Amino acid sequence: MNEPQHYVVFYLMGSLYALPVSQVREVHGEISIEPVPGTADFVKGITVIRDHALPVIDLKELMRISLLREKRDAEGDSYMVAMLPVQDKIVECVLIVETVVGVSTFSNEDIQSSDSNGITSSQYVSGIHLHNGKATQIIDTPSLFSSPGDLEEISQLQT
Repeated sequence: MNEPQHYVVFYLMGSLYALPVSQVREVHGEISIEPVPGTADFVKGITVIRDHALPVIDLKELMRISLLREKRDAEGDSYMVAMLPVQDKIVECVLIVETVVGVSTFSNEDIQSSDSNGITSSQYVSGIHLHNGKATQIIDTPSLFSSPGDLEEISQLQT
């Protein structure tokens, strides 16, 4: 029997999403972002956390959620410092999300494959956890920077 997994649960454009706790180092309510000209639309700039410059990524734009739904005001966003396993490296960055709900524990048996549930067909979702009529989409972190050039662009902004 598999051990239950802990996830940081948060909102993006009104829907629940989750990342494994092991991939989230800390959460901030406010940060200072310096724009970087000539970067992809999902890169909002860089910020300095604990003497390290980190790229700031708007997760809803990276996952192309903002194209599907109305734009919303960014006031009140939360910022998660994440360490995401992508290809053969760890990408350290700050992810912009709406609101961090908290940490939840999901049993592996309760997570449905995103291919088989008919709820979503997103390349960025590995599974769906259903509880009390609410769906939480588990983000497939290796797929986040799968577009050509995305990983290279983010890596250049890390120090």
